[in-house]
Amino acid sequence: MGVPLTKYCSTPGCTTKIRVNYKYCKVCADDRRNQKGWGTEAEMRFLDGLGTWNPERPAMDRTRLLKGYYEGVMNRKRWGQIDGQKVLDRVRGELGL
Repeated sequence: MGVPLTKYCSTPGCTTKIRVNYKYCKVCADDRRNQKGWGTEAEMRFLDGLGTWNPERPAMDRTRLLKGYYEGVMNRKRWGQIDGQKVLDRVRGELGL
């Protein structure tokens, strides 16, 4: 018998099987992130820093990154504690949409 490739999520009561190198399933990980306060203000801070993450290299094209963020976030199903409309309004405003 080999080494198992899956185990159960570490959240008490969750019966979702996950890969052994993960600790939580996607749903429980999202719930934990929301409980830790990843809300609208944290998402706005993320947007503030978009394109400025590496001080040793020139900032990447912020407009290109915002467009990519916008395209990706349009597929987002669960916003948790984030006010999605507020985030989308800000991104649209910066992109001139």
